[in-house]
Amino acid sequence: MKTPELYHGSVTSGIEILEPRQARNGAFPDRAEQPFVYASSDIDQAVFMAIIGNRKWGGWDSEKYGGKGFYIYEEFVDCLSSLKYIEPTGVVYTLNTDTFEFNSGSEWRSELPVKVLGSIAVGVQDLPEFTVNPERHPSHYR
Repeated sequence: MKTPELYHGSVTSGIEILEPRQARNGAFPDRAEQPFVYASSDIDQAVFMAIIGNRKWGGWDSEKYGGKGFYIYEEFVDCLSSLKYIEPTGVVYTLNTDTFEFNSGSEWRSELPVKVLGSIAVGVQDLPEFTVNPERHPSHYR
């Protein structure tokens, strides 16, 4: 079943057309997929990506953290305080569903460029509930 609109979070404002990009998967860097525009039917995921995910400060894992499973690495929590004074810190774009196919969970993807329907400026105060992850960021182990 198609959702009426999808959401894409970014730190970049002023985007009119989202172009398919190669996804990066830090856990599996050798798994290259074709480029897609990724979007979510869950606006909380888009807000999280616009503020945290694009900076690689956290992620989500509902099996480990419960609920929607959003987490932020403890070493970046102080950075959130400094972002409270910079408005906005991200953008959630609303997208038409026409060219998207369901991927998994609440994730959708499109092989084609996608025209932006609208945008919502978001800041730290808009973040969904998250857990602070006391583990060190995976970049420390490379």
